[in-house]
Amino acid sequence: MTIIAVVDTETTGIEKSDCLIELATVRYDTEVHSMTRYTSLFNPGIPIPPIASAIHHITDADVATVEPFSARDWQSATFSATVLAAHKADFDRTYLPNDDRPWICTYKCSIKQWPDAPSHTNQTLRYWLGLQPDIVAAGYPHRALYDAIVTAELLKKLLTLVSIDELIETSSLPVLLPRVGFGKHRGQSWSAVPKDYIAWLLRRDNLDANVAYTAEHWAAK
Repeated sequence: MTIIAVVDTETTGIEKSDCLIELATVRYDTEVHSMTRYTSLFNPGIPIPPIASAIHHITDADVATVEPFSARDWQSATFSATVLAAHKADFDRTYLPNDDRPWICTYKCSIKQWPDAPSHTNQTLRYWLGLQPDIVAAGYPHRALYDAIVTAELLKKLLTLVSIDELIETSSLPVLLPRVGFGKHRGQSWSAVPKDYIAWLLRRDNLDANVAYTAEHWAAK
């Protein structure tokens, strides 16, 4: 039996200095296929910028009377799980305690499994794959519980095709991106990007690991 805690977070922003304001998990028992939900709001200790509220619709008033996030909350959210999972796990892990348990990144695994998908956001994959998440009473997109439930369904689909160990291995490595996600070549296949643009990218500092891996792959071609 393996219990996988599928995690989603909402934060005050996307920088490392930003803070967690909502955490949800769906603990998935791979033997009996049961799902147990957890969700909680936390006081980030800093104002929530309007640009962040515009995405998840959580405001300062919503967190004014709740406690800050703690390691105890993390333990409550993931207890009994031996594996952790998230869509774009590297982002969520930035705002969570260090944890020695293995992680599955459903974003990386979906790119490897379905490189021709129109997009690899969990919501696009939900409709493209015909998933049927039980989102009754789960809020709305970009709230942590809603997104965790969708990601859990995506994980279940992946597990019909690939073993847990293979998903963990894929998640531990950079992934070859099918299309450019930024800049003047946004939406193009990496195979069609000019070599001089790829060379320019590789001279940049702090390049995303997946972008660097993909650019290096096509530079070598």
